[in-house]
Amino acid sequence: MEVYLDNAASTKLDPQVQKTMLLDTYANPSSSHSLGKQSKEFIENSRKIIAKSINADTEEIYFTSGGTESNNLAIKGILSATNKTHIITSVIEHPSVLNVCKSLKGYTITYLGVDERGYINIEELRSSINDNTALVTIMHANNELGVIQDIKTISEICKKKNIPFHTDAVQSFKKVPIDVKRIQASSLSISAHKIHGPKGIGALYIKKGTKINSLMQGGHQEHSLRPGTENVTAILGFAAATQMPIDVKSIAKLRDYFISALKEIPNSKINSRDLCNIINVSFKGITSSNLINHLNQNNIYASTGSACSSNQIEPSYVLKAINAEDSIRFSLSKFTTKEEIDYTIKHLKAMVLSLRDLNDLNKSGNTRRNKK
Repeated sequence: MEVYLDNAASTKLDPQVQKTMLLDTYANPSSSHSLGKQSKEFIENSRKIIAKSINADTEEIYFTSGGTESNNLAIKGILSATNKTHIITSVIEHPSVLNVCKSLKGYTITYLGVDERGYINIEELRSSINDNTALVTIMHANNELGVIQDIKTISEICKKKNIPFHTDAVQSFKKVPIDVKRIQASSLSISAHKIHGPKGIGALYIKKGTKINSLMQGGHQEHSLRPGTENVTAILGFAAATQMPIDVKSIAKLRDYFISALKEIPNSKINSRDLCNIINVSFKGITSSNLINHLNQNNIYASTGSACSSNQIEPSYVLKAINAEDSIRFSLSKFTTKEEIDYTIKHLKAMVLSLRDLNDLNKSGNTRRNKK
């Protein structure tokens, strides 16, 4: 059996989405002939579908290459449209937010801490705002812990202070209801490959009236905010994936079943919360890299955290923020089955016990050698 439990990193392309992407979309949408106009129509119909999914107006949706570009465009674009130089974010943001903030010259960054569960302190956010605050950027759901922040309250605080608020909703999109009319964020990032769509395509919602500048110069595409010939095939796939149902309750039920079994393993700790498909677990005395390798040998594919940082030897900055140990992230999808979870639990329990026995053996061997 092959078990894929790394869906927070990327999901399997839905067969129906793949079928939609086989439509002829080779013509340039900017061309004036009928095939070009057909490609343009594909884009605009897709824009309507994605806008409707978050209760946005069609003209508030801009296509990008994915969550990373959407976050970059929102943050840098909004900052370039103001003279203010103070930014508020959190210590557990995605690298495409944190690294943008680190790269900025001449800006003051306030990094909000999180509690042991992974939530920011709303009062700390409120007290961090000053007359020079240009932007607040807080993610909706964390990609390692699945913690969902109260972005409605955050957006209300920002609106009262007339400060733009950006949120990275890449992990929460389609798993948590998003209504931009209710949230009132200035901008919001989403991506296709987290919801069984293709890689290389995302979108940025920008609320009407938000002051934002383009980061690139080129043609008139996407109202000149994101110039370049559109990837019509990927856009069609994104829209098709957006329309595909995701049974959040069934995924959450399977997650809870998995968590109950994990708790039976001695000295295990569940670090994750909220999101229906993310399980983050630590096993005392066992390194995640060791366990990941053993799982991989049994065709069980999980991760140690963010795929954007998985090659780093340093422990996850997200886990450090909540004072958690080395951990493994299992992330489910609508294609995950109970049989796959049972297979994983069976092997996981055996591996944890085996690795602990090996660690004890090594420790006792070292003790005997030291006595000599």
